[in-house]
Amino acid sequence: MVKENRHQLFLRQYQSGDREAILGLHYQALAEAGIHSQNTEHDRDLYNIHQEYLENQGEFLVATIDNQVIAMGGLCKVNSDTAKIVRMRVHPLWRRQGIGRALLQALEKKAQQQEYATLILDTLAVRAAAQQFYVKNGYTEIGREKIQGKEVVYFEKKISSW
Repeated sequence: MVKENRHQLFLRQYQSGDREAILGLHYQALAEAGIHSQNTEHDRDLYNIHQEYLENQGEFLVATIDNQVIAMGGLCKVNSDTAKIVRMRVHPLWRRQGIGRALLQALEKKAQQQEYATLILDTLAVRAAAQQFYVKNGYTEIGREKIQGKEVVYFEKKISSW
């Protein structure tokens, strides 16, 4: 638990009752990036969080304040050594208050518990603040590519040395 002013921030595992809130955060983030499609193959994981994340050596966390979901982030298995940080979203009213960092650290801790050695993630090039956030938290840019007209930036972080 992190205390934010008068409000208390709680990080917890996703529950099925969170679906509408996380979909709202997700589609809001897409709209901010100029992407206006919904319910595509790209969103399939958000409708199957238990199967895609929780039952597959991953994690999906939500951050709540006053029982309202205000942020989310997932960890999914790539292979036995690598996991991917995905779906990092913080509601615009709650950005730059340490919530994203708390989520990222909790997901990194889970990855270490699962004995992953490397974390990867990506973000859109237009999201300069997200890129700065990941670099500040120890991630290194490892490449870029254009996907459907959008430039995607890839990052990596080594989290163990076994």
